[in-house]
Amino acid sequence: MHDKVTGVSIADAPFRKADQVKTLQHLASSCHIENKAMMIDTAGLFHRLILLVERSANVAKYFE
Repeated sequence: MHDKVTGVSIADAPFRKADQVKTLQHLASSCHIENKAMMIDTAGLFHRLILLVERSANVAKYFE
């Protein structure tokens, strides 16, 4: 990425989504459930939990 933007103005720099830095959590987003590797969208799971918590009075059961 550094080589692509060296000597190029910021308006003309080729920034693509494929060139973004990925976190280790993003690269290893699988977990094991009953000895099976499952791919999990952690952001989607977090948003679903937030929606459940906003709509419920008993929050503790969702975070067990």
